[in-house]
Amino acid sequence: MRPQFFTAIALSLLIATQAIPSHAQDSLRYYRLYLKDKGTPFRYLSPNDLLYPEAARHLTPRALQRRAKVLPPDRLVSTDDLPIYQPYLDAIAATGAEIAQKSRWLNTVMVRTDSATHITLLGLPFLDSIRTARTVTPAANPFGKTTAPAHGDEPHTETDNCIPDQYGLATTQNLVMGFDNAHRMGIAGEGVLIGVMDAGFDWRNHLALRGANVIGEYDFVYGDSTTYDLPGETNSEAHGTIVTSTIAGYLPGKFIGGAPRATFLLARTEDIRRERNIEEDHYVAGLEWLESQGVDITNASLGYTTFDASEQSHTYAELDGHTALASRGINKAATLGVLCINAAGNDGANGWRYVGVPAEADSAVAVAAVDSAGRIANFSSRGLRGRGLKPDVAAMGVKVFGAEASDTARITSSQGTSLASPLATAAAALILSARPDLKPWEVRQLLTATADHATTPDTAYGYGLINVGRALLKLSQTTAFVGFPKASVSGDRLTVIAWVSRPRTAGKVAAAETITLEATNVATGQQWSTSSTTPYSGVAQWTLDPVALANAQQGDSILLRFTIGGEELRRVALRVRSGESDPQSFLCEAITPSAVLITAAAPNPLRESTTISFSTESDGRVALRVFNALGQQVATLIDADLPAGWHTAIFNPAGLPVGAYHYFLIAGGKSSSEPLIYTR
Repeated sequence: MRPQFFTAIALSLLIATQAIPSHAQDSLRYYRLYLKDKGTPFRYLSPNDLLYPEAARHLTPRALQRRAKVLPPDRLVSTDDLPIYQPYLDAIAATGAEIAQKSRWLNTVMVRTDSATHITLLGLPFLDSIRTARTVTPAANPFGKTTAPAHGDEPHTETDNCIPDQYGLATTQNLVMGFDNAHRMGIAGEGVLIGVMDAGFDWRNHLALRGANVIGEYDFVYGDSTTYDLPGETNSEAHGTIVTSTIAGYLPGKFIGGAPRATFLLARTEDIRRERNIEEDHYVAGLEWLESQGVDITNASLGYTTFDASEQSHTYAELDGHTALASRGINKAATLGVLCINAAGNDGANGWRYVGVPAEADSAVAVAAVDSAGRIANFSSRGLRGRGLKPDVAAMGVKVFGAEASDTARITSSQGTSLASPLATAAAALILSARPDLKPWEVRQLLTATADHATTPDTAYGYGLINVGRALLKLSQTTAFVGFPKASVSGDRLTVIAWVSRPRTAGKVAAAETITLEATNVATGQQWSTSSTTPYSGVAQWTLDPVALANAQQGDSILLRFTIGGEELRRVALRVRSGESDPQSFLCEAITPSAVLITAAAPNPLRESTTISFSTESDGRVALRVFNALGQQVATLIDADLPAGWHTAIFNPAGLPVGAYHYFLIAGGKSSSEPLIYTR
């Protein structure tokens, strides 16, 4: 499997690590065995089925919860989840063949053996078919495994500022992808679990990745939990490090990735020493592991087209979306609720030319590469006409910055669909973070429908360059969401602010709805709530009853739950401390003691009417008036005593000439003014 960089890094694939005797090269080959069954016919398994415990043992509660988003309750687990039937494995091992890799879903076993044993394997009664997968030199691990390298200086972890102002070298790519729109709302991947498959990762050492929330890793090449370079290896971790950093990187002022608050699992499936068919088996094994751990999204900046001379290369005839092993793996993962994103490939200007395996899979989101102006890169692989639309979308893949594994502080640039794919993954993570209940195809549809070639898709761009800002705007037209909040404790008062977005009825101002904030002190079980009318799009604020926090102690965890009409929008746990709560939000608004919080009128410019929203922290007199460009008052919207909380007022300019206006609010001894534009 070749990393989808368009750089000299591909040369590292030719590096051999150990001389192998010629007789071993002649005698040992790899074979992929396709088994007939799991010792029982296929069926879905209910919890009272005798096989259910064995099938579900490796599945985390998070995996089952994600599956439940897309599958009926009685189809969450099947015999596909069972391990390979042990008597079959015993019979294979008894022939002397070495088992190199397995797939639960596809019921395959990759073995390495000689030609005589191959004849014996052909006689096994439980084989569905057997194919010569490759002829290769056996490559035993020549390196001793070591413990993880120690950290140097701790990474910079400042989180108190608006991160779009601290993108550093990532500024262009993040703005082109529209990540800043989500980050300013306090949405940075919170709650999303991303699985990355690559050739290795230096996430422990590089300053931009040390703070990444990596909760697990596994090496499917060597069969252990170490995914960084081993003694004697050269640059196996380079590709995965830069790829992962474009999503997870966080080094304020120098470099910030697209979804730095997401959670990550890392899988090493690529062996850079050779191009071998077994890497497809590693790929599928990696997918199975990531899915079982509950990932929402996978990224693979890898692709299969041609292999080493002794291997079996793919043909164009196989690019039908469901034949190649790795493509079948992606299709299976998708049925279980995983959004699988894959680099389209860098073959657009060479002999192969087309999107490779597994990006060509029916259920894969294949990502093409464009430059910062949205022009397709000449190296970006094209889709095969008549085989369904591929690639699916495009992302920036030219002069993209990320972490360089060879230097713990260096940020470097490169190009390739390898960089476009993780940027698309970050975009998907931001959408899912805004609304965690979205199904994979709903996230995909939001991205494709708002891409810049959405109405004219083709085999170069797919639906075109995706943009998170446009996708969130489309989401807000039908679905409410709440960004990651900020909370401040002062004395016994808890103040919470968060970006909220609520749908509006087309052409009209929808009836006011309240978003309820329910808070629970996890330590004491004490619970309280407050409801407030919030803006349709903007920053909302809630202040909880001072009595409620009387028993809260420093370090207590407060669970915040935001709901609208009984529907949960976001759930997050924050830890009480002096000042702002922890973890801190990236929301680009500060919690202030101001008596008035103004949000922009929406819509503005307006054609028929607009809604002006504001908040007061205390009861009192409020006046809201509208003036024209000459300073003449044209409307009084509010002149009354109002209780503390969120309030809205509707301004209808019927009968007034089009032009510039402004509204003026006085409350709590303070005033604020904002412009309005009336058009037709």
